[in-house]
Amino acid sequence: MQLRPLICSWRNIPITLKTRGVKGPGHRNDGVLYVAWYSEGREKAGIRLAISHDNGASFAPAQIVSGDVLDANHPRLSVSEDGRVLLVFQGRPLHDSSTWRSNQAYLLEIKGDNAGRPIRVTHSDNSVHQPEVLAGTTGRVFLAWTETAKDQSEVLLSRGWIK
Repeated sequence: MQLRPLICSWRNIPITLKTRGVKGPGHRNDGVLYVAWYSEGREKAGIRLAISHDNGASFAPAQIVSGDVLDANHPRLSVSEDGRVLLVFQGRPLHDSSTWRSNQAYLLEIKGDNAGRPIRVTHSDNSVHQPEVLAGTTGRVFLAWTETAKDQSEVLLSRGWIK
């Protein structure tokens, strides 16, 4: 997965992303439904993903897809018109010291019933909040998030491609 560096930055301007694709619980035209949520769960806190192949009548057991990312939460799904399924969430990178690290955005692709490894897609000194993803066709990816530092916030937008 390769994302281009930050291309736009706005201050105090609300942004609305519109698409014919699906956001929230992901639903493909072939009857596959994807649902992601945060849970402190039985064995490990993190982002869960459950997949249904019958329009939500039944689901396979949920899998934890946030890997070793600490405090993973706020998952968002997007399904492109050509069926690509992406999930973005915020969390803190695993670090070998006791230093508190800022939240960053992580992205993964879901192929069939398998979720890929989460890839850190922001590298900010500031804390990243509420990332959003929009899966475009032919591998295009659009990400938006809020960064906070001291007493100001910025909304940032980045685009990239998944190979």
